[in-house]
Amino acid sequence: MDKVRRKQHEELEAILGCAVWEVESPEQKIAGQTYMPELNLLVDKSLSEVEYKLISKWLRNDMTVEEVTEHQLLIDEHAYRRYNRTLKFPIRLWSVQFRDNFEEVEAVLKSAFEEDITAVPSHSEIVVFVSNTEILPGDLVEMIEAEALTSARVVVGNKCTQISEIYKSYQQLSELLSLAGQLKNSFKVATYESSILPLLIQRLKHPDTAQVNNPALILDSVMRHQLKSVGDDELEQTAIVFFENNLNISETANKLYIHRNTLIYRLNKLEAITGYDIRKFNDAINYYLNFLVDKIQ
Repeated sequence: MDKVRRKQHEELEAILGCAVWEVESPEQKIAGQTYMPELNLLVDKSLSEVEYKLISKWLRNDMTVEEVTEHQLLIDEHAYRRYNRTLKFPIRLWSVQFRDNFEEVEAVLKSAFEEDITAVPSHSEIVVFVSNTEILPGDLVEMIEAEALTSARVVVGNKCTQISEIYKSYQQLSELLSLAGQLKNSFKVATYESSILPLLIQRLKHPDTAQVNNPALILDSVMRHQLKSVGDDELEQTAIVFFENNLNISETANKLYIHRNTLIYRLNKLEAITGYDIRKFNDAINYYLNFLVDKIQ
């Protein structure tokens, strides 16, 4: 913690007459305490709504020396503490990279994401803070190439549930690009979900200091937002038999003694729950990894 933040916390402790901690998540909160997610602060007392608003405003005004831009959120790990705009979570960062025609690409993105804000790391990259959209990354690439007349690709990061995660999410985008280069992938779209296995292998081979002493942290860092229990034994068994029959629809239906259309219905339902279409090779791998992590205790 730097001297400015330490001084702010000391002043706040004196005002409130209780301890104040800087934490990364609300999991450390116990009864009678107040967690302030926009500032990642844990206050050792229960605050009223009025107290909460006054303290939040005081800390934000005190910390704001200059207006923090969305670009700074991407490159400065602590910029979120001085950021004054309200963001709608959850958010995914979409890094849109292109060769030429910046203004035309920007116009396409403004049309496609009317309510979402953007950041501009360079003249060949625009990052969209996507909160909610029905547009698929592949469709966006086609729109840009057709309307802005330039080649493009989109890298989609992990889900951010609070502002402090934006910096790490942007670092993950660079990690995905690095992996694509190592794997010789020529891609138009890269997503965090489709890269879980290579990400896991990379972090196993290059763990940070904390992960060396606790390898379980590696799995947690990669899978934290991906773990989704299906909660349906029939669907899980259908998936396993589908894998045993090499992703073959007809053979799996025969093995399960069900109609082909019933099997397709189940696979569609599984996709709706997990986000994985296990008829596709990459999704099948990621679903099975998710299944193993969920089941192995």
